[in-house]
Amino acid sequence: MSHQNLKNDFKEIFNKISSEDLSLVFVVPIIITIIFLLPQTLQEPLRLNIQSPSWWQFLTSSFVHKDFSHYSNNLSLFLIFTILNIILISKTEKKTKFYLLFLIIILIVPLISNFITYKYLPQLKSTQGASDLVAAVFGFLPITLTYYFYKKNKKINREKLYYALLFYSGLFVWYIYKKHIILLIVCIIFYLCFLFIIKNQFLFIWRFLKENKNKLLTYVLIFCFLLYLLGFYALFPKNLTEGTSVVNIIGHYVGFVMGIFSAKLILK
Repeated sequence: MSHQNLKNDFKEIFNKISSEDLSLVFVVPIIITIIFLLPQTLQEPLRLNIQSPSWWQFLTSSFVHKDFSHYSNNLSLFLIFTILNIILISKTEKKTKFYLLFLIIILIVPLISNFITYKYLPQLKSTQGASDLVAAVFGFLPITLTYYFYKKNKKINREKLYYALLFYSGLFVWYIYKKHIILLIVCIIFYLCFLFIIKNQFLFIWRFLKENKNKLLTYVLIFCFLLYLLGFYALFPKNLTEGTSVVNIIGHYVGFVMGIFSAKLILK
């Protein structure tokens, strides 16, 4: 790939992404960064105090982080997932609806995930972090990816691809926590049979990727797919303790479930 071809491919990928689209990408990271730079005395009232919560903490706690590592990990993942989603959705007619969904999710996911944490994890002293928001935009990815392929080739059955990725999600999380191994093996066998039945869908995608003239976009699409397959290791850690802290895994689950199902409703 020559330098000029690479430049042209790059322009084609971003040619339908406006400055307004970019502002959507960076609004959450900017808020998170501003809060992170505040003195600890100002950050503390924003964390969700499980024992004695204030009403605003159910929203603000998802924008507060305990240290730089916590902040940088969530920030980088949020940016990667959001940019990839916007690249995919910008090439469809659903862009405006998706952006509205994005803003709604940013407001609703913290409220729901933090309320559930408050209700069912009373042993925690406090909770904080944007992991629920990261999980939500990660949940968008299989929907925007299958919708993109469907728009490029109507032979692709996005429902079959959607369920293939959704079942994979459940199996992967199940594998991480290694519960009922025999039943898990049986489910994996059924899942492999299902993939064999819909193998033509993957052949359609493979042909599209091979024939796509924009090679940089092809690499981006492959990266999206691999990122979704492997991203569960980061979002659903097996070890739920980090030093003296406990991972609020409920926020991860709530964010992912709300992300994937709300995007499915919008991108019909």
